[in-house]
Amino acid sequence: MVLAADQAANLTRPGGAGNRRRRQRKDYGLLLAALPFLAFVIVFRYIPLGGWLLAFCDYRLGHGLAEIPFVGFGNFADLLSDYRYLSSILLNTVCMNSLLLLNAPIAVGLSVLITELPRKKLRSITQTATTLPHFVSMVIVYSLFFSMFSSSGAVNRLLLNLGIVGRPINVLGNPRLTWFFQFGVYLWKHCGWNAIIFLSAITSIDPQLYDAAAIDGAGRFRRILHVTLPGILSTFLVVLLLNISRLLSNGGLWEQAFVFMNPMVQSKLEILDYYIYRMGIVAADFSYATAAGVVNSAISIALLFSVNGMAKRLRGQAII
Repeated sequence: MVLAADQAANLTRPGGAGNRRRRQRKDYGLLLAALPFLAFVIVFRYIPLGGWLLAFCDYRLGHGLAEIPFVGFGNFADLLSDYRYLSSILLNTVCMNSLLLLNAPIAVGLSVLITELPRKKLRSITQTATTLPHFVSMVIVYSLFFSMFSSSGAVNRLLLNLGIVGRPINVLGNPRLTWFFQFGVYLWKHCGWNAIIFLSAITSIDPQLYDAAAIDGAGRFRRILHVTLPGILSTFLVVLLLNISRLLSNGGLWEQAFVFMNPMVQSKLEILDYYIYRMGIVAADFSYATAAGVVNSAISIALLFSVNGMAKRLRGQAII
């Protein structure tokens, strides 16, 4: 009887076999819940990598598998031979995405402003209003900005009626304004959505820190400066470093470049993803476009590991 009681107590006390079995069952449940997402990643992310074989072939529509000639690194050589045009595309990609990196600190400022609003209902309305554009289709976004900023749009009509300008300003067709205009569009659409992660980081800060700062005589600005910003610094670094690692993948910028593209701004708006689309889908040069995609992925992977090493030095902990 005593031995049986000791065994039962061992099963139920922390760290015992009973607790271990319960933890294992819980872990198995979490693993089963993750399996559909793992299958999704494998099917839609890893299996399509087999298509990279086209980068080493000269595939044309109508060819059978046995008829596809192997060209080795010929497509990569063709890609590098057009280095002048490719360098301008890479410049557009890097410059536009560098402007988009400013979205992270602006989203931090927006999240701080939302948390500092005096009433909860006002905070909810503001957060909803700034997040809603993220769910608007990019085609509708283009229609909205076209109706506002085209030569016959509402903004130009207002400026002409007020006598501020003598002729309409073609914002959508001005190459000098393209990068900044696209940054404004991206900011309007995604800033509120990107602020959500910083809002959650702010809510996780211990309220006692604010109380202690107030007792020490810190005003609202100093509480933000010495409590809020340090509290979300690690989150900001992770978001910023991940954005740097995606410097060529563009995130949601591909759709934006696609709908706002026109011949007048193509020299400034054609990014690498759009170039791959144009060569692969429009021109049907699948092998050349695949080679460009492989180069894009290789550079992005190199940036990812570089940023991971940078994160380890700055935070003492790597991202991956």
